[in-house]
Formats: sequence, structure tokens, C-alpha cells
Amino acid sequence: MTLRRVHKAILLRRSPLRESSLLIGWLTREGGRMKTTLRNVRQPGGSLPGSPDLFERHEIVVALSRTSDLHTLREYRLASANEGIRGDYQLFAIACYFTRLIEVSTEPEHPVPELFDLLSRALDHLSKRPAQLSALPAYFERRLASLLGVLGKEHSEGADALRAAGIHLPRQRDELIASLREPI
Repeated sequence: MTLRRVHKAILLRRSPLRESSLLIGWLTREGGRMKTTLRNVRQPGGSLPGSPDLFERHEIVVALSRTSDLHTLREYRLASANEGIRGDYQLFAIACYFTRLIEVSTEPEHPVPELFDLLSRALDHLSKRPAQLSALPAYFERRLASLLGVLGKEHSEGADALRAAGIHLPRQRDELIASLREPI
């Protein structure tokens, strides 16, 4: 018998897996960062309608694998689409940076509910088109460093604390920060 678990989840990444399936990376509140497969979704008459998209929050049912860290997505129900993000390149780039930063700073299947809450709030904020976009990456990095326990008095910025802890910041960071400082 396969154990099934229900999770609150944010879609971090998705990619094709074989002809009709998807590989989906999630950050879940209850189970941490995990990977699932969604079978037969990319063919007509697939088992589940549509497919989840980047930055969406879902309630998911996962059949846990006994032999690997790749689980099977059985059900998903949309909780929040965060649609405002996908229609704006700058917001999309910031959301991609946040999800990538979560990926490089967390261990698979190690739940830290506060990180889920941080990412969820950040995506909600982006989706509502905030006035001060340039402050968001620094705030997110600082909160992340604090939640990971690496923000000390010797670091004035979250990015410095993350680097000092051996976390390699995504390479698009500097380009993203520079673009946020330029007037549109």
C-alpha cells in the first residue's frame, strides 16, 4: 500500500518528463521541498484536467514512493493562481529568483513551514503589483537568512549572510537587482 499525504504546496518548477508527463518541483508546508510526477497530463484525455503552473498555490495529494525521492501527484486543487505575476516580465523574474533561492537553500523533504509562509507571502505581494519592487529581493534574502539561522550581527545584508553560510545565490541576482534600480 502506498502512503498518501495531503500538502499545501507552491509550484517551484516544472518540466516535461517523457512524452505525456511532467516533473514538478514543489515547496510544501508539511513536507518541505519535493518532486512529483504528473502522468498523462500532456495528452488528450489525460487523467487530470489541465496542469498546475508556476507560482500557483495548491492543495496536493501525493503518493509517496518507498524507493526514491520522486513521488506521484494524485490530485491537486488550486488555492491561489497568483496570475498577476505571469503577465509582467519584471515580476516574473523576481518570482523566479525567489523560487530558485528557496531551491538552493533548502534540503529536499525537510519541512520548514516558515519558509513556505515567506514564499507564499512574497508571491502574494508580487501578484498585487507592489510599488517598491526594488526593496523586495533584499527583504526576502534577509528574512530567508534569518529563518535559516545564518543572519548574524556581522552581516548587514541577507545576501552576505547567505553567501557566508555557503549558499550560492542564483546567478541572475546581480542582473535582477540592477534592472530593478533602473527607471522604467
